[in-house]
Amino acid sequence: MKRKSKPKEKLPFMSYDPETRILIYKKKIPNRWLSIYKTPKKHEEIIRYEDPKNKIIKEYKKIVNFKGKIILDAGCGTGRQTFQYAKIAKKVYALDLSKEQVAFIKNKIKKNKIRNIEPLFGRIEKIPLKSNSVDIVVGTFSVTSTMTDRKKAMKEILRVLKPKGKVILADSYHEGEFLDIWRKYSDPDIAGGCYNCYIQTKEMHKFKTKIINTEWVFPTVKKAADLFGYVIGGETRKYLLKNKKKRIKMKVYICYGVK
Repeated sequence: MKRKSKPKEKLPFMSYDPETRILIYKKKIPNRWLSIYKTPKKHEEIIRYEDPKNKIIKEYKKIVNFKGKIILDAGCGTGRQTFQYAKIAKKVYALDLSKEQVAFIKNKIKKNKIRNIEPLFGRIEKIPLKSNSVDIVVGTFSVTSTMTDRKKAMKEILRVLKPKGKVILADSYHEGEFLDIWRKYSDPDIAGGCYNCYIQTKEMHKFKTKIINTEWVFPTVKKAADLFGYVIGGETRKYLLKNKKKRIKMKVYICYGVK
């Protein structure tokens, strides 16, 4: 009597190995980004060490002029970049799908007496704004996420943009030290996921693309291990402590275009 063969395990998604440059299937290991995102204070505690020299926004300013413009910060999180836009923009809409993040931003606005930021609760796929109402849409580590329906998101972004309005989307590039650490010590699929996001984002619109170099800079090795190691998970914390890492280089892709 023949033994029944076990059904093949369905693996989560196809990914890309940047070393061999071939598509592979592997098990996906969960990280803690989503859990800390729902706790704004914890989220802000770690992202304060990401891109400390604001290279991402400096690159944005080379692409568009924010002065006197109406901006939508799509997926604003705790508002780290939102408040920087507000210094020169006419108005900034701060959109996020997390009620906790929106409440957190409202408190920051009140505390800092900012008058030109309006928090919005909602998804990028259904932006609660009128058509042709904003000059610039910016989405940093948000619109390109695997949790977003990119086609719907792009359709909505184009809807709310004024004629000749500009859109800038940015996220982690699939190569570089940041993704190498994440891939080797926690999630072997993460680089593949980022590669797929990058390719699919480029296909969303007639985008121009550039890759920039930035980094995470923590005050101490222990702080890097406690925060970065905790969020990424796996063996990341041990790796950071063993190699005394408090600076982690990161590559970011930026896609930008006109309506």
